[in-house]
Amino acid sequence: MYGRHEEALEMVDEVIRSDPAGGRYKLKSRMLRSAPYGDDVEGFKLIHRMLKPNQFNRVDLTHLIMYSMDLDLPPLAQKYLNLAQLKAQDNPQILNRTIEVNCFLGKHNENIDLITIWANDKGMDPKEKARLLTWEYFHLDDYQRAEETLRSEYGELLNQCDAITDIPQLKIDFDNRGMVALYATLVRDKGETGKAEILADLICAFQQSRKEILPSAASGPDKDTWDMNCLALKGDGDGLAAKLDSIFFIDKNRLTDVFYALKLGAYQEFESNPNFLNVKNRITKETHRQRAEVIAYLKEEGDWDPAWDKELGLE
Repeated sequence: MYGRHEEALEMVDEVIRSDPAGGRYKLKSRMLRSAPYGDDVEGFKLIHRMLKPNQFNRVDLTHLIMYSMDLDLPPLAQKYLNLAQLKAQDNPQILNRTIEVNCFLGKHNENIDLITIWANDKGMDPKEKARLLTWEYFHLDDYQRAEETLRSEYGELLNQCDAITDIPQLKIDFDNRGMVALYATLVRDKGETGKAEILADLICAFQQSRKEILPSAASGPDKDTWDMNCLALKGDGDGLAAKLDSIFFIDKNRLTDVFYALKLGAYQEFESNPNFLNVKNRITKETHRQRAEVIAYLKEEGDWDPAWDKELGLE
């Protein structure tokens, strides 16, 4: 397994040596964080070193924002977000990172205001507004407002979902699967387990068909995310725990952003499942082990605010 990956890394290193400014270090960073390495520390260091000559490089900053959250370093994510906003505050990618950081920090009401501003003043598509706001209300446990918001722009789709037990005409595709999955979660929370299970079966069948038709869909972060979503939608806590263990500890694929998802409260309905809770705690422990290495590196580099130790509860 490692032989081919090592060969690929050597090829990328050769390209970087011949063209240091070419941006291939981003590819190497992703390779280090993906299977079979799972090395968030070296992946972070590589981007951090390349940022030094140009601290406002938007692409590098967006990488470091996500890396920081995956390492449970919210003050660092906020620092890089602030720099990115100075560089390109009207960039949609920066908007997405702002929403992600605010979610990580539990600032869902701030996100609601931000999304509303973008919709009113910056031409955000109404469907995108509804999608983003639905997630914010969902995180606030305001399921009624979440459903109302989703239905305001996806009414026809949700009507098909509602009729699923009588007239199963709903066709899952790449574009609607996220909305259907969210709606399945909402109706399950309302106690409509039968409808939720049917929708889950349709979503998971679509995901399986993608693997069979498109080989690339059988691997990678997207596949892992939807495998986890399917297990969660089906209420399979033991299966979800096994999948999390496989992604994080066996495959060592950190590009799926597992810790970030768990930090946001994903799959919290399985907290009473001992297998799930055990894996979640192990993931947190390993994340904090790598976090300690990154903090030590940043302190050596003189790029660490001592106040962050207290903020992170490390004093």
